[in-house]
Formats: sequence, C-alpha cells, structure tokens
Amino acid sequence: MPDRKPPLRSWNHLYSGFCGMALMGILWFAMSADSSKLLTVSVGEATLEMQADNMEINHEALLDSMYTNSFARGGLMTWLAGKQIFAAVDPTLVEAIATEVCEPIPENDREARLRLGRDCARNEIVAELRRRADRRITPFHYVGDIVTIGVPEARPPQGRAYGCRDGLFWRRTVRLTNLDDDQRFVRVEVTAGHYPCIDPTAPQIQLSEADAVSLFGGPTRRIERAEAIVVD
Repeated sequence: MPDRKPPLRSWNHLYSGFCGMALMGILWFAMSADSSKLLTVSVGEATLEMQADNMEINHEALLDSMYTNSFARGGLMTWLAGKQIFAAVDPTLVEAIATEVCEPIPENDREARLRLGRDCARNEIVAELRRRADRRITPFHYVGDIVTIGVPEARPPQGRAYGCRDGLFWRRTVRLTNLDDDQRFVRVEVTAGHYPCIDPTAPQIQLSEADAVSLFGGPTRRIERAEAIVVD
C-alpha cells in the first residue's frame, strides 16, 4: 500500500499507538484458531503488513517491516535514540559520546577535573577515539588542499610564511609538498605576517626564498602550486 506522510504528531504518541495496535494484533492471533494470519498495522495513513504463522509473530520480520517503511523507520530510530542506541551515520551520536559516555568534567574544581578527566580518558570508547586522534587515523586524518604559493620581494624568514588574513592557514603550522615530488616538502609557520584576501590572483601562502628552493628545487618568481596540510 502507498506510504504517505501522515499529519504531524509527537513520535511518542505515534510509537505508543503503534505498540498498542501491535499488542491488539498479538491478542487477536492468540484467540484465532487459524495457524496463519496476515497482520496489518496502520499508523496514520502508513501501513505495515506481516504474516504470523502458528499464532506467532516473527519479530525480525516486524522490525524489517518497520525499518523498510520510511515513516515507521523515523519513529523506530527516534525510539532507539531515546535508549542511547544510534545509527553510525547519525550526527547526534557525536553529542551522545561527548555528554553520555563520561561524567561531566567541572572547570572550577581542579581535583575533580583531574580525576574525572583521567576516568573519562580510560573509557574504552574515549581511549580508542583519543588513540586515533593522536595518530591521525580516520576520521582524524590529515586533509590536504591544493594552494597557490608565491615568493614576495619582502620575504619572510626561513621556516615562516605569510598568509591570507582570512584564510585557512593563517596562524597555523603547515606542511607544503611538491605536487610532482613527495620527497620535496617544507614545514612552515604561517605567522610572519598576513595580507587581505581580496585579490583572487594573490597566492594563498608566501614563502622565503630558501623554503621555495627546498620545495620547488630552485628560486621562483611566479605563482606555484603545492599540497598544504595543516599539522598544528
């Protein structure tokens, strides 16, 4: 039957109504003499159908029916989330980990902050997330960008760079890698100075002559391109 969106109601009422109708169906099966019946449950204008054999309901089939029905699935997932069970792709999982896995860590009580902070870090889930973050394992992997590089007349000191004031790299430590040779790279702190990011032709990062030679293999007076990864 068609699956149309019913009038808006609270998920709690919908789920309670669904459970009530499912219970009525179970009682009807128990009183039936037939060995097989088709159960139809209506929630608003959405319907779910399942077959019961020998007066027993296949719970897996019931859950499959709920999950494959787009309307019923929303109520099912909302109910599961209320039990702290989340889908891996649900963004609220992040907040649940941050607020439910560990006790709240106070800021104004040093002793409690240190104790609860250690306890939280020892939690199995938190410990694995921290390990991945420390080692830059997915999903905490480095993310690179292709950027434009220039060497200005008034150059920054070696190991430091100029950057667009409103850009991603300003006040960050950046690893720049040659696009044609991964063995050529430099690590610079984009803290020597900044400039407005108004001119679209302006380089996103400006290097010293020495860093440009290390990165590109020789002095350059034109706009170059390199892979940039923020490492700190």
